[in-house]
Amino acid sequence: MIRLFRRLLPASLVSRVMLYYGLTLLLFLVTTVAALTAHEFEQEIDTSQQQAVMMIEVLSQTVADSAVIGD
Repeated sequence: MIRLFRRLLPASLVSRVMLYYGLTLLLFLVTTVAALTAHEFEQEIDTSQQQAVMMIEVLSQTVADSAVIGD
């Protein structure tokens, strides 16, 4: 197992540093995109809920006025 790990690592120090730099950069990028996507998803759900509440309030007023006229 250790032999396989050593064979996969780059031989020079500069290559290893660049590999770690690239992996760290990729980790930060993936984390940032995941956090941004989660935030946008939550914001879209909140907006949809607010629109639904607004539509219900408008329709309930119309239905209440129709019920009074019908009595």
